[in-house]
Amino acid sequence: TTSMSPGAGYVTKDNRPTQRLANYLEERAEGQTALIIQTICPWKRNDIDPDHIHELPSCYDESCIPDLQRYMIEPVHKHGGLICAQPYYVHDWKPDAETPEGPYGPSDIAILKFMGGFRAMTLEQKVAQLFIVTPEALVEGVSQVTQAGDMTREGVTAHPVGGIVYFAQNLLDPEQTTTMLANVKQFYADAGNVAPFIAVDEEGGTVVRVADNEAFGAQDVGDASALGSAGDTEAAKRAAEQIADYLMPLGFNLDFAPVADVVDPLRSDTMGLRSFSSDAAVAADMVRAEVEGFRDKKMLCCAKHFPGIGAAAGDSHEGAITIEATNEELETVDLVPFRAAIEAGVPMIMVGHVSLPNIVGDSTPAPLSSAVVQGMLRDSLGYTGIIVTDSLSMGAITDYYTPAEAAVAALKAGCDIPLMPERLDEAYQGVLSAVQVGELTEERLDESLTRILTAKQEYFGL
Repeated sequence: TTSMSPGAGYVTKDNRPTQRLANYLEERAEGQTALIIQTICPWKRNDIDPDHIHELPSCYDESCIPDLQRYMIEPVHKHGGLICAQPYYVHDWKPDAETPEGPYGPSDIAILKFMGGFRAMTLEQKVAQLFIVTPEALVEGVSQVTQAGDMTREGVTAHPVGGIVYFAQNLLDPEQTTTMLANVKQFYADAGNVAPFIAVDEEGGTVVRVADNEAFGAQDVGDASALGSAGDTEAAKRAAEQIADYLMPLGFNLDFAPVADVVDPLRSDTMGLRSFSSDAAVAADMVRAEVEGFRDKKMLCCAKHFPGIGAAAGDSHEGAITIEATNEELETVDLVPFRAAIEAGVPMIMVGHVSLPNIVGDSTPAPLSSAVVQGMLRDSLGYTGIIVTDSLSMGAITDYYTPAEAAVAALKAGCDIPLMPERLDEAYQGVLSAVQVGELTEERLDESLTRILTAKQEYFGL
């Protein structure tokens, strides 16, 4: 076994690694493949007590797992998370050593390769990792991508984005889809890049990309409204499991579902079938069940569209939409299903393009507002997972912002992933330039990258 000694001084009071920790890791790694092990928990980051940090001088195989549990994982549970979100490390780890998970499972510790993880990324790679885009965004002059060949390889090499989202036009049949997605993943692996999110919108019913294509032979689970009307949470959980069962063999690892909006049928003409219910409690129960179903199948899911667009008239695909609700009104209705999703461990939440003038004070869309993203979702609801914008190519954004302005504003507001910018090159360059001139800090990007890489490690590996 290994001896332990306190590591106080390796973090600052606001939970940022100090230069001392960075130097220590660089010295101890000695060119080997080292690992940073980071515990995950929902407690406040500023409650960290550096005196609870322990260093693990050396560890080469699974024999160190008892010490990992004793000095890292158990104190997190025992002391209410005083040492959560701290970087730990196992230096000089053998490159072929297996990843230890321990009895708490991969949701309690995420293992990031130190020499190959985000600390070793260039700024350009970090910026690219933040984006999820369509396959068409990565190739020039192609309006419908149905294969992943040399052009896609060149695209993901130039911009190794964090993920790619596919639509019905990209998915022809099981063989074509499986081959295309496998090729994309192989391109990332060949280049030594972090594995991508492979995403799709598959809610069931009105919004499906696979189940409405007879070639796939997948049974549509139906609209959320029907599940909500039946009031059967087990059926909702089975629906999520069924979706995961036909998406994952194709190569998908992220589904932008479930919808957590509480619909107001008198105002919304777009969410009636997609929402589980006009009753917040019913919607919450269904959302919780679907999140549990996806998680049981080890598929990433995403509750949407925070803080709720079910009472908005119009369609954000076409232009700006507004909700006049106060914070108190949102608390009693719209936020209820999102709280349920968070309690169920939802790994990702999408922020919808709705303006909330009574909360924000102006017409800024929610994903670009720190009052919504940081104030409501992070601070009030205590959410520590990934926050993604709704598509930045929607009219509610493109009518008022350039791709660069939208992507930078989303990150400044606290979002982790700018989704589907209208033009990737402009959005990418905008974020890169914002860091270079100090409008965004690289440390801010690292916060988002930590959340992204942690989720990837937990669900499908880096």
